[in-house]
Amino acid sequence: MIFQQVISLGGLCQASFQIKDRFGFTTSSPFDYIVTSLSSLKSILRTRGTRLGTTVHCETAGPAAMRKGITVFCSEYRAGFQHEFPRDENSRAIVTEASLESCRSKLRHKYDKMDRSLKEGRPTLLLRFMGHNDAMWLTPNSDDPRPVLTDELNDLTDIVAKTYPDLPFRLAFVYFGRRTAFFETPELDTRIVPFRLEETTGDWQGDKTEWDKVFSHFDFDLANAEHAQLEYLL
Repeated sequence: MIFQQVISLGGLCQASFQIKDRFGFTTSSPFDYIVTSLSSLKSILRTRGTRLGTTVHCETAGPAAMRKGITVFCSEYRAGFQHEFPRDENSRAIVTEASLESCRSKLRHKYDKMDRSLKEGRPTLLLRFMGHNDAMWLTPNSDDPRPVLTDELNDLTDIVAKTYPDLPFRLAFVYFGRRTAFFETPELDTRIVPFRLEETTGDWQGDKTEWDKVFSHFDFDLANAEHAQLEYLL
């Protein structure tokens, strides 16, 4: 299959960064810059993202980004909004009715764009980075709380296939072997291609050489792929 678009399914912005670094652009996805566990991702897809940003909160425990109010969480989906809100001089997120409405509007816009792209039925590579199951917060250098199971990834492909029945796709599941336990079984959906990468750097961008193992596995013709604009706040 020659893929005509590549779309990030999160769970961290490293996925979209590596797509852009490889191809020079990304195709719009609401998962580009929000933090999602595998269970959060499936919840969002099942409900078509209709509750993204409807209610939010800040955590009072956990990593500094949570405790200090730098990251706002979507209460409905347990997703982290790291780039969706402006910040004050102490890097705390500024949550007002206006900034909340802006967050909802932007994510709705991005979801609708992704939805349209997938409905066009072009061969698509969906890229999911890390599992982290039901975790509220994840980083590239944090351990997965429990193993990722074959059935959980199969469930994700089933959701995509039922939502977009005319879409030819593959799901690249990318994970760090020292952080995530994944035991592939014969029951793994043939549309899923797992990639176990080595964690060579602790920064959020990742290692281009390691990610080349993912992209070099597939063939692409992205001449007509949609180019997303810069749609996040630093």
